[in-house]
Amino acid sequence: MSGGTAFAIDANNYGHLFLEDANGDVQYLKSTVPLGGGGAGTPELTLVPSSIDFDSVEVGQDSVVQVRLENSGDGTLTLSAFDIASNGFNGPPQWLVVNLQPGAFMTTEVRFAPVAEQNYLGYALVWSNAPSSPDTLYLSGRGYIFVNDAPETPLPLAFELKPLYPNPFNGAVNISFTLPRESAMTLKVYDLLGREVNTLIDGTMQAGLHNTQWNCAECAAGIYLFKLEAAGQSFVQKAAYVSN
Repeated sequence: MSGGTAFAIDANNYGHLFLEDANGDVQYLKSTVPLGGGGAGTPELTLVPSSIDFDSVEVGQDSVVQVRLENSGDGTLTLSAFDIASNGFNGPPQWLVVNLQPGAFMTTEVRFAPVAEQNYLGYALVWSNAPSSPDTLYLSGRGYIFVNDAPETPLPLAFELKPLYPNPFNGAVNISFTLPRESAMTLKVYDLLGREVNTLIDGTMQAGLHNTQWNCAECAAGIYLFKLEAAGQSFVQKAAYVSN
């Protein structure tokens, strides 16, 4: 090249121009955009977040994180696939080809569902027409098994109507009783003449310790009988109501 020019296009469609003047000095110029595409520009994929740590997730449960895929370049970005091939992690069930203009974005989700108590490491590959393709989204998480260390409360061994408190009482009296098994039962209040004053419970109750109250704010002062009947057995406790 003597006193002339030379021009070439590289594999990425960028133009390169060499100019030689009469003194033999050469100037080099390169195009800022690919040639032949009308200034189409170059797409660039940005993943937000660039990695995902799901931390700890209980085995049998799952956790979902949204991922933003943004075109931060100056050309149209074509997202052709979002692949995850790692145990415990799942991406979108079906991927459709998406075209994003410069500055545009879309979101998808990654799900972590551990099946064992262990650490998990994986990655997703995002395929596109960006020069960086495939882009990698790194994934991590841990599966754990929840263990309830709280001791189980043993079931009572017998039917029992416990002593009432406070006794004497003014206002409300507390009533506790135990059932060794699920039972149909009644809990009623009587006066000393045997007249029914109130029915507190009439139905089926689960096994265990039960607590209830009776408020006697409008009752006459005196002795009241509290009668529990369950499984053919009967229990009675007395309490004295003292008015103001």
